[in-house]
Amino acid sequence: FPARAIGNGSLAEPYLDALFLEMRMCAELVQNLRPRAVYVGGGTPTALTGGQLERLMGEIRALFPGAAELTVEAGRPDTITREKLRAISAATRISVNPQSFSDETLARIGRAHTAQDTLRGFSLARDMGFSHINMDLIAALPGEGPEDFYASLEAAAELSPESVTVHTLAVKRASRLHEQGYVQ
Repeated sequence: FPARAIGNGSLAEPYLDALFLEMRMCAELVQNLRPRAVYVGGGTPTALTGGQLERLMGEIRALFPGAAELTVEAGRPDTITREKLRAISAATRISVNPQSFSDETLARIGRAHTAQDTLRGFSLARDMGFSHINMDLIAALPGEGPEDFYASLEAAAELSPESVTVHTLAVKRASRLHEQGYVQ
């Protein structure tokens, strides 16, 4: 879910209630199977509070025990804190998603973080013992040319993440780019 969908936080608890219900139904469907991997993301789970993330991780461990891989999208670097990383410490892989290392591009696309936030979040995750960190970059962001994308690739490589995922730009209905009428 988009982080801004929880607004001032008042929607987080109803969201978690619905999510936990859905997770219980999924666990019932796969009760005779052992999931190899669990992925928590498709948005910004770290927009939740540390306590909410702890509850989420506890529910995952209870419903899907023994999964060999647990990936948590730490998402926007400006939402990464020591408390939240502690809450998701059972993850075998996290994703810190700069999208770009250009502050101008990040502002243009409506991201609330800076390149410095990415460096801080990545460093904090490493310091706290996360041994597999993925980074997401987006190619063809508005106003960026190949040299800008290459600079972001180089910046990510300097951090030595275990993996880098490159996406092409997809303008989603709830995005600021869509609201601004950006056409690909």
